[in-house]
Amino acid sequence: MKQGIAIKGLRFFAHHGLYEHEKKNGQWFTLNLSAELEVAEAAYLEDRVEGTTDYGRIVHSILDEMKTPSQLLEHAVARLQGRLKSEYPELKNVSLTLAKQNPSIGGYVAEFEVSVFW
Repeated sequence: MKQGIAIKGLRFFAHHGLYEHEKKNGQWFTLNLSAELEVAEAAYLEDRVEGTTDYGRIVHSILDEMKTPSQLLEHAVARLQGRLKSEYPELKNVSLTLAKQNPSIGGYVAEFEVSVFW
């Protein structure tokens, strides 16, 4: 059975950025992911995780990948895309958005975000 899953509002602290103070001090990021996947009877009839993808594992993969700093959101989201495609090939029609909260550009921007789709 085809189903949709989502991870919304994954909030974490990381040291990504172009400027030295961003790399040194870090800042908050938010990630949203939605995808489709084929779910086996073990999940929807028998209530067993073996029939689906463990969302917790996906979250841990994301958090682990985000420990490696990038200067640009575009680079960070591309690395995430590569890792998730490799580790979770069952995810289809994926939308992944990575947002930097309160970017330090001297203005009043709530967030910058970059999205990828596959």
